[in-house]
Amino acid sequence: MNKKILVFSVAALVLSIILAGCQTLSNIGDTGNNFMTSLKNQDYASSFALLTPDLQAELGGLDGWQSFAEPRNFSEWTFTNNKFENESGQLDGEATLGNEVYTISLVMQKIKDEWKVAGIDISFKENK
Repeated sequence: MNKKILVFSVAALVLSIILAGCQTLSNIGDTGNNFMTSLKNQDYASSFALLTPDLQAELGGLDGWQSFAEPRNFSEWTFTNNKFENESGQLDGEATLGNEVYTISLVMQKIKDEWKVAGIDISFKENK
């Protein structure tokens, strides 16, 4: 009887760890997609709110962010690689602006149970 309880307890623990990992990966993806949607819609205040305080300061506040973000209102994007470990993660994929395709990486940081964008790397890839 005790062996069955032990096996059940271990299985429940493993399942809860897996589900927590899936939830975290989902949250990272949701934040990334919300961030990109805000850029697409030129909603600079919303996208700025998804940045870490350090990145906000580095970019010069909302005005500096708006100057950076205005030419980057990507019409489409796909994240093909999502990873996380502890309080940091990364989303990698491609984004389209006009007839140009870019590779994009968003470095993510967990702050007070919310994922924020801590770094952005955008590189030209090709014309469509």
